[in-house]
Amino acid sequence: MKLLLENWRQFVKQEVEEFLPHGEVRAVEKIGSSVLPPEEQAKQDLEKYGYVRDEDDRDIDIEVEIAGITNEEAEEWAFSREAQELEDYYNYDVQLRIVENWRKFMSEDVDPKMKKYLKKHPYMEPDGLQEGKKVKIFRAQPAFTKVIRTNDYITMSRKFAGDHAVTSAVYNEEPFYVVYAFVDENDIKEADNPGEYLYIGEPFEAKPSQMATPEGDLSFLRGRFNEESEFQTKMKKNLPAELDFLLNKGPNNKKEGPGVKNPKNPKFKSAPPGAEGG
Repeated sequence: MKLLLENWRQFVKQEVEEFLPHGEVRAVEKIGSSVLPPEEQAKQDLEKYGYVRDEDDRDIDIEVEIAGITNEEAEEWAFSREAQELEDYYNYDVQLRIVENWRKFMSEDVDPKMKKYLKKHPYMEPDGLQEGKKVKIFRAQPAFTKVIRTNDYITMSRKFAGDHAVTSAVYNEEPFYVVYAFVDENDIKEADNPGEYLYIGEPFEAKPSQMATPEGDLSFLRGRFNEESEFQTKMKKNLPAELDFLLNKGPNNKKEGPGVKNPKNPKFKSAPPGAEGG
């Protein structure tokens, strides 16, 4: 359910600063289609997806201008549990934009007119600081893989991918993931089907955010590691029997079963070193 808090700017600022305490948040604003009037949003939906989405299905696109962090840290935020929970619970799609630390810039030998301009426009970012624009993509695919390959179909809509995951899981009788990632906008192109695009970049491993079951249930995956390793799966299967063995339970336990009668003598000396007969 969409929830636009009254003090949403302060709420988002606090979440980002707790994740990146050394960063300096300069501004928090809605961007993209989130600032369009309802009729424009509906028109954009028809062009992108071929239908008008429900209000609760639309993410609230929020851009946070922040200084003092690296591109790697911005990417860590994008794939963090905190960012995912903001989207899951509040429909807040929070993206970070790194801006120049203008205070440090002004401390150097700068033209006085430029200093005056920057004081009036503290959030201006000089040309060349931004890299290629990133866009968020989703894809429904079998749960045995998280890799998005070249020329795979993708979508910008989590709901579109979720619906596809459910129908595919039911039809194929196997679980499907909804995976997501941030990619360069130059690595996607429009496909023939409304609401779908083609990923034309290099293959990479995306992040799973939802899982659809063969029964038609769709749920969010919680935690940074969503999949069980092969070792964990085997342990869950074998652990009860291992515990029974270690606790000496079962038919060979004299308290519960007949016990082992007339065991065979070993063919080798079993006494420990130093003991009589050892």
